[in-house]
Amino acid sequence: MFLKLPEEYNGTEKEYKAKLSIDTPSYWKDIEKEKTYTDNMFQQMLEELNDMETEMLINNKETKVKLKIEKKAEFNIFLFIRMNINRIEYKYEVEKEFEEEDKDIIELIHIEKIMDDFYQQIQNFKIAVNISYPGLLEIRETETYINNKHYKYSNKPLSSLLISVTEANRDEWPKINIINISKSWNWLKHRKGFIKGMATNSIERALSALTYIYDCYSYEDLFYSIIVIEAIYVRSKQGILEQIKEKSKAIFGEPKDYMKRLKYMYNVRSRFMHGELNFPPRYCPYNDTQEFIQFEDKEYLNALNMAQALLIASIQQFVLINTEEIEFELKVKK
Repeated sequence: MFLKLPEEYNGTEKEYKAKLSIDTPSYWKDIEKEKTYTDNMFQQMLEELNDMETEMLINNKETKVKLKIEKKAEFNIFLFIRMNINRIEYKYEVEKEFEEEDKDIIELIHIEKIMDDFYQQIQNFKIAVNISYPGLLEIRETETYINNKHYKYSNKPLSSLLISVTEANRDEWPKINIINISKSWNWLKHRKGFIKGMATNSIERALSALTYIYDCYSYEDLFYSIIVIEAIYVRSKQGILEQIKEKSKAIFGEPKDYMKRLKYMYNVRSRFMHGELNFPPRYCPYNDTQEFIQFEDKEYLNALNMAQALLIASIQQFVLINTEEIEFELKVKK
């Protein structure tokens, strides 16, 4: 036997636990104005998460999970997610490929499959929370445990969504809502293709793109943000900008210079994709040269902030009316 089950993993009934390190909000330009929003909403989010009970899909079964917030210091906040799995009730198809006598191997495969499902559902839940409280649940590190024995560690880069949200709040467009977490999570769970790992329609494609924004490296988030916007608003290759303008205007109203801002966002994306825009190397994410500041502050971030604000505000509309598609009707003025 070259693989042996650790003694701590024994037992038909096991507790699976994840420990998520929550990053506290950062402030950007108008500190006083942003602090009021972020501090109040961040605390409200933590209170809603604390002692929450819900379900996650494990091996195609709705499984009860319990959440707990632990705050050891101002910058030391953890979200614990726990579930109990009965070995007999959660058998995976892949386990049947092995001989019955290889019990340790079968058990280790079972544990790994459970953990894969658990980790995926935690990431989906993170998306739901950020639909409810955009940009306020940033997870720096995730640790998983089985029967309190450490299993795996992972870390992810943080998103810039909160910057985009505060910019939208400052411009008062588009309207960013705060939504009950259970409402967002229940809506998200009904997007079956997304939950199971493969999008099957436009809103699920938008949600899949949204996951890349939270785990992006460097400048990928602009591209994925625009993928979300087009998945929601665009139905043909003709007049893409006009489709986005008219449909988003129908939901949020039209801010000043909207078409100009929309064209600017697409111009930056196009110049980037076609190799016309100067940008820094991957491992040099920031420097204080005038050229970098021009790129980061004057071009890229302006385009990104608009794209991310529009995408999260748009997805919130799907949650609020509990649908996966919004139909738009063209009318002729008389």
